[in-house]
Amino acid sequence: MATDAQERAGHVDAERVAAMRAMLSEPGGEAAIAQRYGEAALQSDELATARSQQKAATARQREQREKIARAQQAKAEQRQQAQRQAQEARTPEQLKATLREGRSEVNKTGQQAAKAREQARESALSR
Repeated sequence: MATDAQERAGHVDAERVAAMRAMLSEPGGEAAIAQRYGEAALQSDELATARSQQKAATARQREQREKIARAQQAKAEQRQQAQRQAQEARTPEQLKATLREGRSEVNKTGQQAAKAREQARESALSR
């Protein structure tokens, strides 16, 4: 079963619809249509089809702009994240220094543990 728009599309002049759509996209488009085709054209199926097509085209354009804006936003967020990560990243020298500090701490702890064991042994032997 055909919709109203499909039925109208079957009985409309495609060239006239295209011309009306072009006129609608300009300021004072409806007045230009009335002047060119007569006042009755403002109630015609051709004008209704042209309006419908223009509305659909405008919606597609808006969706495309929104899609582009979302993609640009995501890309900007990725760049910011990469910049943050780069700022937080450590150089190899910094990593080596941290490793040396960690090893030094482990050695100190090991030495302290050895001293504690030695003292415990001496304490146990002196009893």
